[in-house]
Amino acid sequence: MGKKLTAYVTVGATTYPPGVVPDEVAKEVTNPKAFATGSASPAEAPDADDTGKESGAGEPPRAGKGSGVDAWASYAKALGLEVKDDATRDELIELVDQHNSTNS
Repeated sequence: MGKKLTAYVTVGATTYPPGVVPDEVAKEVTNPKAFATGSASPAEAPDADDTGKESGAGEPPRAGKGSGVDAWASYAKALGLEVKDDATRDELIELVDQHNSTNS
């Protein structure tokens, strides 16, 4: 059983997108606002729509907390995009923007 994140969260060197995370990860998250009300099981994870994006899983912020390269790389990968290991945050944002403009 895990807890359901409502936003991108970084624990250690790993960024987790919104959705269900294992209990051992949830224990490391100190902000209670990061979680949906109640707990969720993996069967209750958000469904993917026909674009492959998780329903309700919005893109990371473009500035400030949670806007780092790890969050954007995770988001781009969740969209099914190829992410270069040395990509910068700005390059990832541009990649996502290009993807969104061709798929909207």
